[in-house]
Amino acid sequence: MKTRIVLCLLLLINTCLFAVDTPPEYKHEDRALNPLEKETFNILKKKFPDELLDAKLKNLRALAESREYLTFLDKTYPKLAPFKDFEDFDSKVTPPKDRYLQFCQDYLNIETAAEITDDEQFVIHHISTSSWASEASQRGKDKPPDLQSGKPYRLGPVIAFKPIGKEILKRREAKLTAFTALLITAQAHLNEDIRWVKALFEKHGKSDACRQIAVQDPMLFYRIIYTFSTDTTFLKCLYDPVDVDAERRKRFDERYGTPTQNEKETQ
Repeated sequence: MKTRIVLCLLLLINTCLFAVDTPPEYKHEDRALNPLEKETFNILKKKFPDELLDAKLKNLRALAESREYLTFLDKTYPKLAPFKDFEDFDSKVTPPKDRYLQFCQDYLNIETAAEITDDEQFVIHHISTSSWASEASQRGKDKPPDLQSGKPYRLGPVIAFKPIGKEILKRREAKLTAFTALLITAQAHLNEDIRWVKALFEKHGKSDACRQIAVQDPMLFYRIIYTFSTDTTFLKCLYDPVDVDAERRKRFDERYGTPTQNEKETQ
């Protein structure tokens, strides 16, 4: 098992350092709240009137688990309802299949969104969420979510070694490294998410912006709560992020040597 994890990490490093793939287009729509979103926004503002970005993000977590918010999710996703809690929502709901179509075309030999099966979409979204969280937590200088108290464990790219992952790779005649490339997609999505969140913060203030994220993009709201342990790390990711790519290259060079060093050693 340790060997497989190490292999995944090496594959991930290789993907981050040397990938040149073009990520798919992903943009947040700048739109007004629809009637259900507006109604829920007002209900949540009345129930949680205080500043939502407290030190430990307790207010955001309380909002996410409130009966009012879960009822909103039930109404928004009636075919998958009811949701017993916010974690149940994450385990059931995936985005439209065209969100990951470019990745599927590049790595899984899939041509159209209609060809993507439900199990493939679930695995891809699961890994993408893990990759998004890994990148965002590093940018915010937070602990990885798996090491934070009370956070669920996610397999991430290691799912390639599980039966469901193996079956998908075999079915699509894809390489073992295929899923690690989702980090490229996740980075692009994170950059767009950060742009949108900062725009909402500037326009509405932090608390109202968080309420708007919760009703307009519950999947992003889940990722924020899952990834960050404090308001400090969340805000650092937004406004003063660690250069994760530079840190990866530095660690890679320290471990394996730079090209110049390697050339000198072979002379």
